[in-house]
Amino acid sequence: MNKSIVIAGHTAIDFIPEIKSKTNVHLQSFFTPGSLHHIGSPTFSTGGVVLNTGLALYKMGFSPTLIGKIGNDEFGHILKEKLNHIDQNLSDYMVIDNRNHTSYTTVLNVPGHDRIFLHHPGVNDHFHSEDISEQLLQDHSHFHFGYPPLMEKMHTENGIHLVDIMKKAKNMKLNTSLDMAMPPPELVVDWEKILHNTLPYVDIFMPSIEEILHMLFPDIQTELKEKIENSQEHSEIIHFVNDELLQFVSNKLLRMGCKAVLLKCGELGLYFRSSSNALFAENQQLSNNWLNRELWAPCFKTKVMGTTGAGDCTIAGFLAGMLKEKSIEETMNLSVATGAHSVESMEGTGGIVHLNNIEQRMDNHWEKLMLQNQPSTNSSFQWKDKFQLWTGSKDNITI
Repeated sequence: MNKSIVIAGHTAIDFIPEIKSKTNVHLQSFFTPGSLHHIGSPTFSTGGVVLNTGLALYKMGFSPTLIGKIGNDEFGHILKEKLNHIDQNLSDYMVIDNRNHTSYTTVLNVPGHDRIFLHHPGVNDHFHSEDISEQLLQDHSHFHFGYPPLMEKMHTENGIHLVDIMKKAKNMKLNTSLDMAMPPPELVVDWEKILHNTLPYVDIFMPSIEEILHMLFPDIQTELKEKIENSQEHSEIIHFVNDELLQFVSNKLLRMGCKAVLLKCGELGLYFRSSSNALFAENQQLSNNWLNRELWAPCFKTKVMGTTGAGDCTIAGFLAGMLKEKSIEETMNLSVATGAHSVESMEGTGGIVHLNNIEQRMDNHWEKLMLQNQPSTNSSFQWKDKFQLWTGSKDNITI
């Protein structure tokens, strides 16, 4: 089988001003009306899942097919020029929309705080199922779609366009994966119904833990936010994530129909949970390795320059492992290693190198960020030194 991949969905250009400070910045004073702050040089970066995950895979040595929408405007021309500068073929299937603007995001990396995104959805709101043809899909083995919360047609009418897209890929016997994004605060939709309709056509569902709590578990999200308010040392939901919460969330998602769940956990790494449904029908031995697994991969130690696009690049590493038919243990480590390369650059894919170079760095005893005393002393996870991974209590248990 031709191990090629389609990356489709949200496409944007990111404007990232460099905000320099040796200490944490107080947000309220930073955004005081009329205030002036000296900042560093700006970075224009490709944004969205199509360009971040797609270009990361390209830099790793793959030949992804990219399907996204851009406007016939200055930002659209910049994005197309960036793609053509890398490879003339990369923009072949980008859809030009003459009526709407290219999507863009201003990313504020304020020291001491999570990123702030000022986002214009633009042409992404007009992306629909007809933008992806069956003829294009037939020559590929994997289909990856990303960011439906930031694409209006993907979450209206209970996600009918999203369901059509994922169903189309599954009907053509492709492996499928679905990435998410944090929905805008003003967006009110029935995510339970949308995911219930969509996940039966998704092999691997790939949200962050924060995103899925917001969509499906608002009560837990509220409880964790209250813990943050009462905490003297923790300022993000991720600091309160534990194995019990990850198992609870993954149980629900697997029951909704996907074959596996990959939860991005920021600095805490990557969590994987799979059911007994085969992921690789054409390779029984590999499929068995991926069945009924529960793994938690710590991050690799590195110097963080910026986190924009880190989740997309982490997923690129995971998809690379799948395309190369690696074991789930190898794939998890490759995934967090690719994410570590990403954060070493201000630009999302700026730190990504060829797959061989990433694997060589891993082979040279690259140290993990979390050691054996993590996730916690009373955790049900066990450290496997051979793989530099945690295995959960549900690992190799049929569900």
